[in-house]
Amino acid sequence: YDGTSKLSDKYQNSMSMEQIKPGDIVDITFLKSKKHLNSLQLSASSWSLEDVSRFELLPNKKEMKITDNTYNFKENVLVYSAGNSAQIMDINECDKINVQGIGHTIYSITIDKGHGYLRLKNDEHFLGGWIEVGQEIIRTISEDMLLVVPEGTYDVQLSSKGVSGVKSVTIVRDEESELDIGDLKGEEIKKYGNLIFALTPDSATLYLDGEEQDTSSPVKVEYGIHQMMAKAEGYQT
Repeated sequence: YDGTSKLSDKYQNSMSMEQIKPGDIVDITFLKSKKHLNSLQLSASSWSLEDVSRFELLPNKKEMKITDNTYNFKENVLVYSAGNSAQIMDINECDKINVQGIGHTIYSITIDKGHGYLRLKNDEHFLGGWIEVGQEIIRTISEDMLLVVPEGTYDVQLSSKGVSGVKSVTIVRDEESELDIGDLKGEEIKKYGNLIFALTPDSATLYLDGEEQDTSSPVKVEYGIHQMMAKAEGYQT
């Protein structure tokens, strides 16, 4: 292409080649004999979904569910990550993606915000406890655990047996980060959450760890695993 090549968006507004992104769906005309691009226009029949963070990927069916819609894709669907070609298997459902297609077929997927991996070091004291990464990830800590985490910088909260601590970690796309938590053993800080219960029927009684609870207001509960039981006359406990 050169200065005579006409580049435009869906509405015939002029564009520069720098504004055309990998994965964009375009209509082109060209002079085959001269291998010259005559015009390139963002396809008016295509659609684009940006910052998609809630989706379900079904690679065996070659389908992706986004909100209430199901789209299909083919073997040659274009996938991009950090400006480079990637594969469908490189996409994790914690990623943030941009999707382009025509009708119900996806033609390109760009990983806008990818994921990395978090592994704990010197975590013996916290096994069976809890790890929180940002606002989305809460898991029980197990031996040799590897967490899939969206790229970015997070405060990691850890708690077990009355011991609690916070460490900072940066997750880099497609890389494994190791977080040493061996220095958190001495902090004796219990952490609590508030549970709000809605009971039907109103006459039901709720128990936590065998103790009856007043559910008319939030119930303060220490972090960890608890047994909950609800009873009401005429209902199965």
